[in-house]
Amino acid sequence: MKKISIVLALALVLAMAVPAMAVDIAGEVEFERAYVDEDDSYTVNSIDIDLDFTANPAANVETFVGVELEDIVDGNIDSNNVEVDEAWINVDLLELPGASLKAGRFGVATPQDLLYDLNLDGAELSYAVDNIAVSFASDLDNDDSIKFIEASMSDLVFGEVTSVATLNIADYGIDDEDTAFSIALDNSHEMADFYVVFADDQESAFQLGAETDVLAPGLTVGFDYGQMDEDYLGEADFFDDFTDFADEIGYIYDDIQTIVFGAEYDVNDVLSTSFEYAMHEDDADAELDVLTLGAEYDLAENTVLEFEFENYDAGDEDVDVITTTLTTNF
Repeated sequence: MKKISIVLALALVLAMAVPAMAVDIAGEVEFERAYVDEDDSYTVNSIDIDLDFTANPAANVETFVGVELEDIVDGNIDSNNVEVDEAWINVDLLELPGASLKAGRFGVATPQDLLYDLNLDGAELSYAVDNIAVSFASDLDNDDSIKFIEASMSDLVFGEVTSVATLNIADYGIDDEDTAFSIALDNSHEMADFYVVFADDQESAFQLGAETDVLAPGLTVGFDYGQMDEDYLGEADFFDDFTDFADEIGYIYDDIQTIVFGAEYDVNDVLSTSFEYAMHEDDADAELDVLTLGAEYDLAENTVLEFEFENYDAGDEDVDVITTTLTTNF
């Protein structure tokens, strides 16, 4: 913890305490009210404030500090939290063009967040040349440090398809069996964008999807499919609705399959609507269908009002969630 504190303190000092250095400040303020309609209905109100501080003390040096302030009122329970999400220094190595060194607290993630998506307290060395990029990140624990490796190659052309291939490896520093990896291919075509990701962490997970906006002006439609083996240890955000809901109502889930259909339509310059239908099922015949309807309206420049209706249907369990969110950026 002492080493982490030193790194974070250094980033904070460089970003905010050097009088001669200009600091750019950006942020977001979000007010959210969620009404959950089930056997014991309740309302959750929250205020979320994100502040980002960026500075460049030298031409090849960038510092960043991201702070989140959150206050949640759930029934009679009021909880608040202040957290430094990110605080890092990034230095472009002039002696090695294309290389950079980052230290502090920063995020590391894999395509579709299928294997991992987390904040790391440590350092990252990155190198990019032409269409190839490689990075190596590690935390500050000398004994059982966590290590992440990412290698990607962009601008791969296969006929009319342009692709980016990415390999991620995570070593959690415990034993040989605790090494995980993912392989992803993101593709772009004039008709649609589509992807495929495979990950292995003790067990495996697989995800693919496509999105297109050529069917009608203002309309974007998408399709996603995923499957996750029981005891898979990766992040697997795609399956969160089902796994979280399953824990809540007592399901014991096995291998999971998920299919999602979605669409977004821009009604005009200030109003857009969205539709999503997700079907989750496991090998023990537990099922969950989630319908999501949304609308987003630009009240003013940098200020958006959002409305979302969600229905979680698990047979005997049926839950509605109505969420209203007001967000402003500066």
